Amino acid sequence: MLKTTHHLTFCSDAKDVSSVLQEILVTLRRSNIVPRGDETKWVRFWNKYNQEADEYDREFLERYKEDMSTTMIFSGLFTAVTATIASMSISNLSQDPNLFTQILLHNIFVSLNNTGEFIQMDMPLLPWTGPSKSVIWSQTFLYLSLVCSLLVALGAVLATQWLSRYKAVDERGSVEDRGKRRQQKFDGLQAWGFRIFLEALPLLLQLSLLLFGISLCAYMWSQQRFIAGVLMFVNAFGGLLWVYTVVVSTIYPESPYDTPLSDFLQASAKRARKAATSNPSTFNAARIQITTYVFHFKYGYSFPF
Repeated sequence: MLKTTHHLTFCSDAKDVSSVLQEILVTLRRSNIVPRGDETKWVRFWNKYNQEADEYDREFLERYKEDMSTTMIFSGLFTAVTATIASMSISNLSQDPNLFTQILLHNIFVSLNNTGEFIQMDMPLLPWTGPSKSVIWSQTFLYLSLVCSLLVALGAVLATQWLSRYKAVDERGSVEDRGKRRQQKFDGLQAWGFRIFLEALPLLLQLSLLLFGISLCAYMWSQQRFIAGVLMFVNAFGGLLWVYTVVVSTIYPESPYDTPLSDFLQASAKRARKAATSNPSTFNAARIQITTYVFHFKYGYSFPF
């Protein structure tokens, strides 16, 4: 009886081990870690391609989704602030409705207290000729800033949707078909300048901040010159600091102040150097022509036309 029990236990353990080994074999057959002997070189190529593409897409999506989320939140808050200030200052574009009432009440008071036959109004009602130039400029820059921030918010929402669609994976078809569809999506990103669109949104938001600062300076210039001077100094300092980061990151690519604008300037400088190297005669002729014009302008000679 004891031998029978041990035999049954051994058989059950053998069955468990066999089932586990079968599961391991099935897992290895389905995985891409160990290449199968019956696979062709193209299947192995597309398996490797999908692994590399998944890693690249994961980093690409994490980077730009985080950037779009931050841009969307900041643009939403900035739009709310700009819209509030615009609603408070929009009355400056039209005539004050209380001015006519104040002048009329003042003239009535003067006429009631004047017992003479000839009554001369103390405050004449002058015709309104429109808002001042400072008000027009401040409102122009303010509403331009509001429109730019709204466009940034819209662009961030659309970009988030496009990134989600790019992330969607189609499980139908073979490994080669899935790899080709992914490559088609990636080629579309490159052909239609999707990265340029994503990186242009923060630049548009920075332009909106610049316009908002200019509008504040223009508005305060008509109200109080000292406050306007302080605002102009702070805005100029911020603008110079931004220009410094762009110039430094353009000249020194290893600097931490890298921005999309500096990347664009670096690429433009590389293309210009490449064009100058490939066709030096044209650039030398242009340089000689510019030097000649500068020399004639400096010493008062006539231009050789």
